[in-house]
Amino acid sequence: AGHAMLDVPGLTFGANLQPDELTRLTEGVIALVNGTIQGQGRINWAAGGKVTSTGDFSSANIDLAAPFGPVAGASGSIHFNDLLGLETPPGQMLEIRSINPGILVENGVVKYQLLPHQLVKVERGEWPFMGGKLILRETVLNFGHPSAKRLTFEVQGFDAKQFVDTFGFAGLEISGTFDGVLPMIFDDSGGRIVGGRLDSRASGGTFRYTGTKPKAGLVAGAVFALLSDLHFRSMIVRLDGDLSGEFASRITIDKISLGKGGGVAGSLIRSGFSKIPLKVNLNVNGPFRALIQTAKAFKDPRQAIAPVMPFPIDSPSLDVVVIENRKSEEQHSTTPTNDVEIRSTPAPSEK
Repeated sequence: AGHAMLDVPGLTFGANLQPDELTRLTEGVIALVNGTIQGQGRINWAAGGKVTSTGDFSSANIDLAAPFGPVAGASGSIHFNDLLGLETPPGQMLEIRSINPGILVENGVVKYQLLPHQLVKVERGEWPFMGGKLILRETVLNFGHPSAKRLTFEVQGFDAKQFVDTFGFAGLEISGTFDGVLPMIFDDSGGRIVGGRLDSRASGGTFRYTGTKPKAGLVAGAVFALLSDLHFRSMIVRLDGDLSGEFASRITIDKISLGKGGGVAGSLIRSGFSKIPLKVNLNVNGPFRALIQTAKAFKDPRQAIAPVMPFPIDSPSLDVVVIENRKSEEQHSTTPTNDVEIRSTPAPSEK
């Protein structure tokens, strides 16, 4: 009979040490771990052969790669009621600064339990998301052998305007609050949404295009003004596809009323369509992650420029010079313009 104490004042993972060098159980579960864990465990054995073990460990700001995407700033404490079997009671909690399964979500909290045979029961996860909440429903993940991980996210109070403003889609304004569900599958090939659906709340919203109007006649301009100011009572967004590859969105806009633009001609057109039920169906197909990156580049072009620059874009030797009143030689224009010229100044060792 006796006991053994396992004292871990600080075990730091990084370039010189990874969890899979200590135990094969982490292979295929986590990788690229950076951070420190600390805690203490106790193993007890009795004269009759019974062995029990417990432990309490904690971490702060752990970064790692997981099957569902990169995780940054994971912090929490865990209590093992069976340390040797890696089992815990329900209600363990982990705070996560950010996780990126395709769209970045921040400041989340996950409650979980470790079950026998490398099963992880996710009791609930919750993140603030675009003016509302993103909730991870209860599920059990099997890390005992390679398998697809199925996660179902519930969206509550998604603010379409905040989404459009965040990603900087030029010339587009959408308002409305949405609820829905996003079933997701993560495996060796990445993550994908299967049968996702978002429904607008009964209050409806607006759909406006505020870009450049076509140079056409009065009536065509009036029609454009009307159709670029839609008020809807129902919008359904269906989502399917890979987060890192081809992605399909099917948008159904129903119970539409036209806006008030278009002047006199617009009033005539609006009165003519006032008693006709209108319904808009949009199909959008494209590389999801690339679309998001392109939209972000409207606000911050550094992500688009950096891969093709011959030097780091934040290099201290980079000079940005504003050249005023340069005339366009190509277009033979006499209108003064302001241009931006980027010049690379060689480092002293290269001169």
